[in-house]
Amino acid sequence: MYPAQPDVLAVPAGEMDELHRLAGLGNMRDIVLWADRVAALHGGLRPFARQLRGLAKGYQSKAILLLVERHLDARSAP
Repeated sequence: MYPAQPDVLAVPAGEMDELHRLAGLGNMRDIVLWADRVAALHGGLRPFARQLRGLAKGYQSKAILLLVERHLDARSAP
């Protein structure tokens, strides 16, 4: 459904774990804040942050969780 974005793998593990926690809670407001902060800190992640903000503003909690878990799986793959 959502193509993998290799640049997302550059997100520090702690940041991605925090996003996963927020996605599990369905906390859309904090997900938008997370996306804004990460986009400001890591310019190369702006497309991912933009996609994430769009999903959060559309209250697409399941889509966000799926997206984050796919990236976590890709990070842990050899």
